[in-house]
Amino acid sequence: MSAQTLADGRPGVPLTVSDSVNHRVGLRGRTIEASAAVGEGPELSLAPVLAPKKQSDPLQVLCIDDEPPVVWAMARLLSRLDCQATIAITPEDIHARLAELPKWDVIVTDWQMPGISGQRVVELVHAQSPETPVVQCSGYLGAVEFPRGPGDVFRLPKPFSAADVARILAEVRRQRDAMRLASSIGTPPG
Repeated sequence: MSAQTLADGRPGVPLTVSDSVNHRVGLRGRTIEASAAVGEGPELSLAPVLAPKKQSDPLQVLCIDDEPPVVWAMARLLSRLDCQATIAITPEDIHARLAELPKWDVIVTDWQMPGISGQRVVELVHAQSPETPVVQCSGYLGAVEFPRGPGDVFRLPKPFSAADVARILAEVRRQRDAMRLASSIGTPPG
């Protein structure tokens, strides 16, 4: 868009608003928030995006996907969300990394991959370490879902936002910390 002269003679970019507009975008570590309503001028604000407080004990995450650009992008996001991410791309990598259970606090896996499915990953994880949470990422899901019971998985539809991932990780941290506390005092988590 290029600057134009608005009806009141000021330079600017006109916004066409049918009812109201509220929009938020991330830009190099900052958030631009724009809002406007019929009969009112637009309001813009620029604010820094607040990074999560660094944990002294970051989540250990195994990130599995058969597409290298996707798994690297997820690993970068997880790093920004105070996680220690390790990636696995090939079925051989996946089996080798899963052999390291229960090292991982959570497994994040694509669902449809050649050579090994996300469902098979869940079966392997739960056979070795039933308490390890798994996050299923798929373009065939409707909404973010939290597990409903033992053996169930978190569901994260593609495309997803950093906020969706952060919500799931907050729950995984809560569960991990509750299990650690319970084991330190000798009672089952609950």
